[in-house]
Amino acid sequence: STSMSPVPAPNVPGSDTQAQALGASRTLQPQQGFDDTSAGEVIAEINRLRSNPKAYFLEVAQGLRKTLQGNVATFPDGTKLDVGGDAALQQLERIAEGLQRLPDIQLSPELARSCRDHVSDMNA
Repeated sequence: STSMSPVPAPNVPGSDTQAQALGASRTLQPQQGFDDTSAGEVIAEINRLRSNPKAYFLEVAQGLRKTLQGNVATFPDGTKLDVGGDAALQQLERIAEGLQRLPDIQLSPELARSCRDHVSDMNA
């Protein structure tokens, strides 16, 4: 049995580590109008997925496949993740074929500010 470390929450979608792991070749630009760069980057990544889910998942599968050893993919930071092997990645690719574009989502600056205030209140 391979020892697996827990998968950490991603730092920020589009970070160099994630981009390398996913085979991405571009840097995300945060959504305009936000003082919280991380929130803008998360929304940008979600919209990248929604705008072309087939290409997104094919990119993910290709990036994972490059580091696959048995069922386990290794991320650039050394994190190991059991992804179910090449058969699971092939299934992901088959599922991706039928996915259609979805409309972009927008983050509300007011709602984001309210969430930050709530977190601040909870930590007070």
